[in-house]
Parts: sequence; structure tokens; C-alpha cells
Amino acid sequence: DADIRFQAEHIATMKLHNSGHNCVATQVLVLPKRWDRSERLLEAVRQVMRSLPQRPAFYPGSAERQQRAVATHQDAQSLGGGSVARTLVTGLDPGNAGELCFKDEIFGPVLAQTSLPGETAAEFLVHAVRFVNDKLSGTLGATLLVHPHTLRELGPALDQALADLRYGAVGVNLWNAAAFLLAESPWGAFPGHPLEDIQSGSGFVHNTFLLEGVEKTVVRGSFYPFPRSWAHGTLAFLPRPPWFVTNRAAQTTARRFAHFAMSP
Repeated sequence: DADIRFQAEHIATMKLHNSGHNCVATQVLVLPKRWDRSERLLEAVRQVMRSLPQRPAFYPGSAERQQRAVATHQDAQSLGGGSVARTLVTGLDPGNAGELCFKDEIFGPVLAQTSLPGETAAEFLVHAVRFVNDKLSGTLGATLLVHPHTLRELGPALDQALADLRYGAVGVNLWNAAAFLLAESPWGAFPGHPLEDIQSGSGFVHNTFLLEGVEKTVVRGSFYPFPRSWAHGTLAFLPRPPWFVTNRAAQTTARRFAHFAMSP
């Protein structure tokens, strides 16, 4: 239960940080169809989205994009949030080539969800990598949330998935946006897009080591928050990382980080 609650906060953060107005905000949550905790996780995500204080969806067109998502999906759930409702769209058909949420970036507080088959975690992972590579627009970032036991079971299959993902930043149990926060990390879309199909752009920024021929950056974090991370022998941030939308001290922490950067 604690893992599900923490990962629900993680997922909500990846969508709702800055009210969803992030180039690397999570657009589609892909879950295993045979996982018996999928609905529990989705309900926990709903609870987190409902519990957050109201925030303005300030970016131009946010309301129109949210309304279009609601009009296109009869089962869309509005979960509060102010003038532009935080919205969850679940149960999308992964075979629907014309699905709005797969092809159009809804730059705002709308999260979509779909499920894929797989008798084992390894089979699901193969389907998931193929789906996000071939069916979803955009190649900036992807995040894998994987229980440590499953990480060990996957072994080389996880390494293969990380190699196969056509995304410029990949996170494992850490929002891939962490690669943006590290000045050393190359940050940009997966390379190779022509101007006629630019997807998430061309080239990398940051990259203070001036690495050449970069394909992607992979960042890793702890599945568990502190202090449970210590019990499992992993390093982690505090109970809630400072960028979590559920971290009530986020503003104070960010201001102090800024002052520290100016005068360490």
C-alpha cells in the first residue's frame, strides 16, 4: 500500500508539475493488463490528483485542450483543480491509431492511461517498448517504474529495453526530467528526426562534458522513499523529493536551493 501511494504521487508529479505545462510531462501511463493492482494504483492516482490545491492552468490553450480531451472521451474523469480541471482518461484502446492522447500533446493537466498484454514482466516490457516507440508521438522522455524484485528478475531484459527505447532521456524509478536538472547530462530528443517529422526536436543541450554522438541519457533512482529506502539498502531523497507536487515544503526548499547556488 505504501509503495502504491508513493508511486501514485510520483505519477501525479510527472503529469502535474507546473500544472502539466512541461515539455516532458507524462502524457500516457502504460500499465500491464494482467497486473492485479492496476486499479488500486489508478485509484491512488485519482486520490492524489483530487487532493492537490487548486493551481492555475496558465498556459494559452490549456482549457481548450482539456475540453477537447473530455469531449473525445466519454469516460474522462475531472478531478478538481480550478478553472481547468485535472483530468484522467483511462482504458484507452492501444490499437486505436487515431487516439487523440497518443498523437497530440495535451500541454496541460490531462493524463491518459492504457494497458498492454504480457504473461510475464519481461513480455509486458517488450510490448510496452514497442508501443511507446511506434504508437506515441514525441521522443523526449520516458520513465519506467519497476519494483526492485522485478528489476532483478528482468536482468538483461531491462538493459535491452533501455537500449531499445527511442527517447532522449529515460528514467528508471526516477522521473526522466532529472536528466534535465543535471548540467552534465545531454538533454534532448532521441536523434534522427527529419525536419518534416521533427517530433521532439533535434540536438542536445547541457552536456557539459561535450560528449559526441549521444543517443540518450539514462537516470536511475530509488523505488522507495526515505526512510524505507534505507531498510532496502538504497539511497533516496527525503520522504518526498522536493519536486513532488505533494511536497508542502517545495517552495521553501526551491528558494533555499536558489540562494545556495548564488552564494554557496
